[in-house]
Amino acid sequence: MTMRGKAMSAGVNFGEQREKRGKVAHADNRTSGLIRASRRGLSTSCWHEGQQCRCPDTLRPYRLPVRTGSAAHERGTVVNLRVEVRKRLWGNAGNRCAFTACEQRLVSDLGYPDQPLRRDVVIGEEAHIRSSKANGPRHDPLFPSAQLNEYDNLILLCPTHHALIDKDKGRAWPTVEVVGMKSVHEAWVDAAMSGAARDRQQLEVALAERVDRWESSIELDKWEELTRRLNWIHPYISNIQLLSLTQTAIWLAGIEWPSQYPKLSAAFETHGAVLDVLIKHITSSFVPDGDTNSIRRRHKETWYGGNDGEQQYTKAISEFGVDAAVTGVLINELTRSVNLVVTAVNDELLPLYRINDGRVQMIEGDLLWGLWSSHPHYEPLTWESFPRNYDLGEIKRRVKIELHGGDPRNGRTMEAASFDPSIPSGTGTKPTVEMRAPLENVDPHALRTAMDTTGN
Repeated sequence: MTMRGKAMSAGVNFGEQREKRGKVAHADNRTSGLIRASRRGLSTSCWHEGQQCRCPDTLRPYRLPVRTGSAAHERGTVVNLRVEVRKRLWGNAGNRCAFTACEQRLVSDLGYPDQPLRRDVVIGEEAHIRSSKANGPRHDPLFPSAQLNEYDNLILLCPTHHALIDKDKGRAWPTVEVVGMKSVHEAWVDAAMSGAARDRQQLEVALAERVDRWESSIELDKWEELTRRLNWIHPYISNIQLLSLTQTAIWLAGIEWPSQYPKLSAAFETHGAVLDVLIKHITSSFVPDGDTNSIRRRHKETWYGGNDGEQQYTKAISEFGVDAAVTGVLINELTRSVNLVVTAVNDELLPLYRINDGRVQMIEGDLLWGLWSSHPHYEPLTWESFPRNYDLGEIKRRVKIELHGGDPRNGRTMEAASFDPSIPSGTGTKPTVEMRAPLENVDPHALRTAMDTTGN
């Protein structure tokens, strides 16, 4: 069903809405045409904001179907696990089946065994020792549900032996025997490891914990909601979301990555730099609005009269146009940097990272125009061009030029997806986060002054 069809089925009468609105356009509502509508070839006309501008929180973002671990929870190939859990499980098992005397390799290129690991030839299965289902293999009603997808309740097996131990609800393979089999196999792998390999495994488990912390801190599971809000006609962000982004930026500013993982280092440094610039933009161009911060619309704040009224109004609405466009550019770039991190983790740490979900997606649009998703990423990806630097003042200057001053009434549009906001390496100042105070019990509005580190 099309987005229009979904809206109609939900009781939205577009003809009636348009008749009520009339074709009264507001210049700031045309910001949707500046970046978003033009990107999809849509009309840049708009309706009176009193009728059109419904709070986007009442709209459900469109989600593309993705493969999750739910169908695979009991008998699938790969379950949705924390990064650290998956790294420990596969590393401690040596990427081999833990069933006694099997030792089948579970991740490899079957046609070219000497080639690097590839995600499309995963034959291993992350099996649950205790099932979450009451009638499942080895179900234990006393086992904590929060621990079902943790390391102690998982064993790595080939498809044949996963089916074998789960046959007939696991009656032939009680919990104690499966746990013992896992322990024996992992002890065998550990004895076969060199000291260097064992140290590397421990280091990578620790790095995987960092990735888990990053996902949690930045609320990666709510990324679509964040991007939808910052891509709206009048961009906004909740205080909680702003606090999460700020905490993540502060944490990343103090993190160093081992030199043997150059892609991880470059990806997280780039991501932190974009995050820092976006926070500075929000704290300088957004204003508090209850439990949210929304983009400032100076041209709506006062009546511009007098001899220079038109000039002052043009200046104010142009500032709004530039700020809204910069917001779109930065959330697009931030999503690119998130997917750069995903690629780096896959390349250097865990080839199975986000195997169920793939790239992180960004949501744009609204109910009237339709909701759509994209997966911004760097293409072509040349690691030699990372890490990248960003300067908020320079980004605003270039966007203003691109939009011929920024006044939405001039009809000038730009493609945020094709705009590169980075600055050449070695120029400008490297973005940093200077705030070091703990953030517990800090008023999110106080972040506005605390993050003003470069004067941009």
